[in-house]
Amino acid sequence: MTDLTPVFNQCVNIVQSEIKPQKHPQSKEQPLYLIKDSFNKECIEFYQILSNLSHFITEIKAEYLAVSDNASNSVSKDKIDEQFNTRVQQCFKKIGALETYETKRKQMIKATLQKRWFFQDGNEQDLYFETEASHRHQVLRFLMESLVNLSKTYEKMQRKRIQREKQLNSLNFQNINDDLEKDLDNSKMFTSLDRIQQDIEKEEETPQFEMSQEQIQELESENKELLNLKTAQLNQVDNIQQSILDIVNIQNELSFKLQEQGDQIDNLMDTHSQVELEVKEGNRTLNKATRRNKRGTNYLVTICILLGCLLVIVDFLKFI
Repeated sequence: MTDLTPVFNQCVNIVQSEIKPQKHPQSKEQPLYLIKDSFNKECIEFYQILSNLSHFITEIKAEYLAVSDNASNSVSKDKIDEQFNTRVQQCFKKIGALETYETKRKQMIKATLQKRWFFQDGNEQDLYFETEASHRHQVLRFLMESLVNLSKTYEKMQRKRIQREKQLNSLNFQNINDDLEKDLDNSKMFTSLDRIQQDIEKEEETPQFEMSQEQIQELESENKELLNLKTAQLNQVDNIQQSILDIVNIQNELSFKLQEQGDQIDNLMDTHSQVELEVKEGNRTLNKATRRNKRGTNYLVTICILLGCLLVIVDFLKFI
C-alpha cells in the first residue's frame, strides 16, 4: 500500500490557504465620560516654545554679555530684551488661559456630578475625573515653574550685562577730565599761534616784570586749592554713581525676592489644594467603610432576631 501522507498534507495546506478564518475585531466601547479636548496638545506646544526660548538664551549668551562701546550693539541688545519680554508676557497669558479653562472645566464637571441620580454607580467615573484633574494640575504647575525659571535666567543675564556696561561707563567717565584738559591744551595751542609774534613784540617793548617769591607761593597755593576742589568734586560724582548702582541692585534684589515669595505662596496654595483633595478622598473612603459596617451590623441583628424567633417557635412546638 502506497504512502498517501504527503498528498494529504498538500491538500490540507491548500484548504488552509483558501479558507482563512475571519477574525472579528473586538470592539470595545469607550466610556462616554472620557475627556476629549486639545489641552494636552496645547501643553506640548507650549513646552516646545519654552524649549526654543531656552535654546535661544544659550545661543546668544556669549555675544549678549560681550560689552563694547558701539552704540548699534547696545540698540540691538535692547531690541532683543524687548522681544524676549514680549514673548514671555505672551507665554504668561497663554498659561493663564489654560488655567482658566481648566478651572471652568472642573466647575462644569462638579455641577454635572451633583445632578447624578443616587442609584447610578459613578466610582470609576469619579476616580477618572480626579486623576485627570490632578494630572493637569501638575502639568500646569510644571509649565509655570519652567517659565518662571526661564524668565529668571534671562533677567540674571540682563542684570549682568547692565552691570558690565555701567562699569565700562564709569571707567570712561573717570577719563573725561583728562580728555577735557587735553582738548583745552590743544585748543590753546592752536589759538595762541597767531599771538606769539605780538607777545614777543610786547616783551621787547616793555620791560620784563619779575614775580616775587610771595606771589609765586600764592599762585601755587591757589592752584593746589583748585586741584583739591576738582578732585573732591570728582570723588563726589563717583560716590553718587556708586550709590545709584547700589540702589539699582537693591531694587533688582527686591523684585527677585518678591517673585520668589510669590512662587512660594503659589506652591503653598497648590499644596493646600492637594491636601484638601486628599482629605476629601479620605472622608469619602471613611463614609463608604461606615456604610458597609452599618449594613453588616444590620444584617447580623436581623439574622439574630430571626434565629431567636425560630428558637421560640421550636420550643413552643416541643411543648405542644
